[in-house]
Order: sequence, then C-alpha cells, then structure tokens
Amino acid sequence: MHKFQVDSSIVNAFLDGHNMKEFKDNEIYLIGENNEINLFTMPQNVNYDRINLLLKRLTNVLKYFSLSNEAKYQMFLKDNTDFEQKIIIKLVVGMPPKFKKLFRSTSDGYNNIIIDLANYTASILDYDEMIEDIEDYLGYALTLLVLDGKETSNIQTSINTFEHAIYCTSYACYISESNQLNFMRNLNLLDLWIFLEYDALVKIVKERKHASRYALEYLDMALFANPEMITLGVTGKVFLEDKELGEAKKLFLAGPSKFVKKIMEDSDLRFVRKMMKSASAIKFLIIPLVVLWVITLMVSLYQVSLNLPFKILPLIIMFLATINETLKYKLATTKSISYFVKILIYFVLSSVFCFIVR
Repeated sequence: MHKFQVDSSIVNAFLDGHNMKEFKDNEIYLIGENNEINLFTMPQNVNYDRINLLLKRLTNVLKYFSLSNEAKYQMFLKDNTDFEQKIIIKLVVGMPPKFKKLFRSTSDGYNNIIIDLANYTASILDYDEMIEDIEDYLGYALTLLVLDGKETSNIQTSINTFEHAIYCTSYACYISESNQLNFMRNLNLLDLWIFLEYDALVKIVKERKHASRYALEYLDMALFANPEMITLGVTGKVFLEDKELGEAKKLFLAGPSKFVKKIMEDSDLRFVRKMMKSASAIKFLIIPLVVLWVITLMVSLYQVSLNLPFKILPLIIMFLATINETLKYKLATTKSISYFVKILIYFVLSSVFCFIVR
C-alpha cells in the first residue's frame, strides 16, 4: 500500500459552487523565482457532471492504487515510506488548458502531483482512457519523486544535476513500466527528442568546454517544453526499455554518472543521432527527387532514349527510403516484420528497375 496523501479540496470546492478566489493564490499555481506568475485559469464551458464522475472514479482508484509491477518497484526502491509520505496527489481545476498533469514542490516541503480534472474531461471523452492515462502518469511521477529524494547526495554542479535528472527520469519510466515511450512513438516525437538529448549528452560528456551551460540550457528547454517531465531522459528510457532486471539493477547501483556514460556508448542511440542529422534532408529530398524523375521520364519518352538521371534517381530514392525506414526501426516505431518486408520490396523494385534499364 502506497503512503501518499490525496487532496481533492480544490475540485470539491469548484463542484460545490464556492468562490475560487480563495484557491487562486495557492502555491501550486504560482511559478517563477518569487512566484510572480499566477497560472490560475478559471475553467470555461465545463461539464460538472463529467468532472464529478471522473472525481468519483479516480478517488476509488487512488484508494487501491498500485503500479503495474510492484515487485520491481520494491526491488529498486526499498524503504521509501518517508519519501512517499511527502507526496500529495492534488485533484484540482484551474490549470491552463494545456496542463492536465504535472508535479512540483511547494515551500512546505511536499511534492505535489497535480491532476486537473476539468482539463482532462475537456480533452478526452472516454473515462477509461482518462483513468489509464492518469494511472500511468501517477506511477511514473510517484517513482520519479521517490528516486529524486533518494539520490541527492552527489548533486553539487549543474552537470551533476543533469546526470541526476536523466538517471531518475529514465529509471522512473523503467520501474513504473510507463507507456510514455509508445505514446511518443505514436505522436512521432521520439526521434526528435532522442536527437536533442543525445546531442546534449555529447556536448556535456565529450566536449566539456561549456558543459555546465549546455546542461542547464537543455534542462531548461526540456522542462519548459514539457513540465510533465516525460520527454526528459528519453535516451535513458529507450536505453533501458529492453534491459533485463539484473543488468538494469547493476546499472542502477552504478549511479547517475556511469549510467549517462553507458547511454553515450549505446550504438543504436549513436546511430539515431547520426541519422537524425540527415533525416530532415531525406524527408525533404524524396518528393523533389520523385518530381525530377517524372520529368526525366517524360524527357526520355520524348527522346526515345534513357538518360542518366532517369536511371539513377529511382535508386537514390530507394536508398533514402531505406535509410528512413531503418531510422524508424531503430526507434521501434515500426515492427520488425514490417521493416524487413519494406526493405525487401525496395530491394526487389531496385533490382527489377536495374534489369529493365540496363
């Protein structure tokens, strides 16, 4: 049984029709060094019945909440009661529309996992989908907060902070068995974030000259883009995704610095970084090359002879398409059988074309 607290006072007050002014200055809505920005946004065009039903279902879920693999959680995070007792699940309304879930600490020493029920009911129709998404995030956030509380002794520099963040977010995803990587794959976001983070790792671990600046800039950018902290640590999450428990535990015990270096050594992630540098060019080149080939086809038909561009362009297009599919395969956004079938088709088409135009 997890020991976190649940606070639904804000959403209950909203549903009961109370004046929300007493809550709008709550610390969970204030950001900035001196809490100078207030995020509180009064919900508009809300369906009170839907919020109330979600609240009832979620309250019941939280009473019996468990991770998908509690044994793994206990294996990595023993003696975590003290950390869990400092976590509050806050069921609220009043966050800006794009914020359904996030977490932040407050001056009272508590860590708050904030779930905005009005924003959930406004953006998702199906209750089961909402509950599934919230449970997945709670497992991830709870694990991350416990990890963050345990692993703070060696944080002395911005580079230590960066390594700590990658380590904690990566293992939070692995231990909680969150579905966030598949979610990012479905949105075609995984390749971009792997490239951005691995590129930051290279600059921080290898180049060193401006490592502290790179570390802080990447953390600021990642947290601003995604306060839910799902995109942060994406390289480590992919690195750990298929690791056996024993190997993952060994890396876990080695600590953040060695874990980050292991990510750097991963050949698949290195390949993705290199491929991503040319991926945008590949996507933009294929269509112009197809157009150019059609033009050369028309010229060839008019001249009754096969010119060189007509012969070469299809092979270049097939090569670029193969590279693009390989990138998708490395990111696990396409299944093995689909990948090999497409590569076989490209090879056969190239071979047939070469035979015809020789």
